[in-house]
Amino acid sequence: MDERYQNFPKDLFYQIINNTQECHFWKDKNRRFIGVNQAFLNFYGFESEDVLLGKTDEEMGWHPDPDGYRIAEERVLEGEDTYMVPGRCVVRGEVHEIYASKHPIYDEQGEIVGLYGSFIDATDEMRLARQVNQLNLDLEHALVEARKSNKILGNFLSRASHEIRTPLHAIIGLSEIGLRSNNPKIALDYMEKIASSGHYLLNIINDILDINKIESGNMIQNPTPTKLGALFQEVEDIVLPLMSQKQLAYITEVDDIGHCYVNVDKKRLTEVLLNLFGNAIKYTPEGGEIRFVCRRSELSDGVKGLYFAVIDTGCGISQEFIERIFEPFEQEQGNEVNVVSGTGLGLTISKNYVTLMGGDLLVESTPGLGSTFYFTIPVDYSTTREIEDIEESMRIANDAPAKLMNLHVLYVEDNVINRDIGCMMLEEVGMRVDACSDGVEALDCIQNSAPFEYDVILMDVQMPRMNGLECSRRIRQLEREDAATVPIIALTADVSDSTYVKAIQAGMNNCITKPIDIGQLYEVIRNSLNE
Repeated sequence: MDERYQNFPKDLFYQIINNTQECHFWKDKNRRFIGVNQAFLNFYGFESEDVLLGKTDEEMGWHPDPDGYRIAEERVLEGEDTYMVPGRCVVRGEVHEIYASKHPIYDEQGEIVGLYGSFIDATDEMRLARQVNQLNLDLEHALVEARKSNKILGNFLSRASHEIRTPLHAIIGLSEIGLRSNNPKIALDYMEKIASSGHYLLNIINDILDINKIESGNMIQNPTPTKLGALFQEVEDIVLPLMSQKQLAYITEVDDIGHCYVNVDKKRLTEVLLNLFGNAIKYTPEGGEIRFVCRRSELSDGVKGLYFAVIDTGCGISQEFIERIFEPFEQEQGNEVNVVSGTGLGLTISKNYVTLMGGDLLVESTPGLGSTFYFTIPVDYSTTREIEDIEESMRIANDAPAKLMNLHVLYVEDNVINRDIGCMMLEEVGMRVDACSDGVEALDCIQNSAPFEYDVILMDVQMPRMNGLECSRRIRQLEREDAATVPIIALTADVSDSTYVKAIQAGMNNCITKPIDIGQLYEVIRNSLNE
């Protein structure tokens, strides 16, 4: 022995091998264990190597795929070296990821007498690597989706900007021309066109807001007893003039259900039909035909339903576009229609409305021959008593303006133009109006008035100094006879359901969204007086 090593102990190999953190083992030519180090015992939880000496891996049963290990070790016993080969082993019922290296053991004559191996536990590292890879894939997918969304949003904003500017241009232009005109007939004609453009602009804004409600999951159904014939008439009053302009034939296939009252979300059903008719008119050339079908139906579980279909003889839709036709902001290009208007939200909103009502909006189409949009929704038919109550309510509503005469109203609105318009709406049917510009002024007006001086309070929500919610809370807290009972109706440009909830919590009786529909305003005031 070299004198440099004569002071080292004879068990130097075992001291070194038992203090390393890697798991080491050595086997004979039959792949039976003849020794392991302490790290190996610690890894498997063995107190002594006696439990495995003379045994093979298969006998220990700690590999999920023992054949692969056996074949690899047989190659090593033939003289092959392996380095950092990934594998798996079961330790106390838990699968671990390892990297193993194995080499042949030679005797002094150069014959292979066994094999020597080592491995490291890479379970945590490989788990982290998989998580990082998955995160990278998720980030890559999110980036692709973000780019797609940005492109779609960019296209939508471009179309929406055009659609919003078109009625705005008409409103501003006609207003300026009307102001310079001394002819009352021309001014009246311009006013009608301004009103029409204003309603069109409101529809665009409502579409955008409805998409936000749909995506946030805040859309709720509002079924009310509805006379089908009246609903059909409302739709036809709007679409028939448009059909007439293009000389389109109109055919209806409706069962004897026009007189029936059913509980449906009338507003949303009407909008769905208007969207479907609007597309049919837009994409059907002059001289074409549009057919409207409505009939009783029965769903698979025996529930009564109504089947609706709008069928046209227009340019049709390609199969490729049908697959994404209900996605937001989508519009097919390259069809026979030269000018495509709209934001591309109509069918998306209609699809969600029909889903909300318990149905599914579907489409069948052949390019060049036309399209059929159809759906079936469950409905409950109204009882005789409900129909009588509805008709009585309608009769009362028609008499509402006369019932409102001489009511004393406190109107609170910070915007001067809105305040003037509101006062004119109220005074038109004979109501007396006191106007205030904010909550502070309104509270002072209430405190300085006699009890029950005001029959109703119309209160804007967003105002300087004191908003409508805070003013309503303070009115309800006043120590006077009418403080708890005077009807307070909120006026707001915010159409979210949360604003309605906040208004009710502040002590308000109801909420009207701007721009104010004059008929709705009268009805809400009348109802508030009857509560």
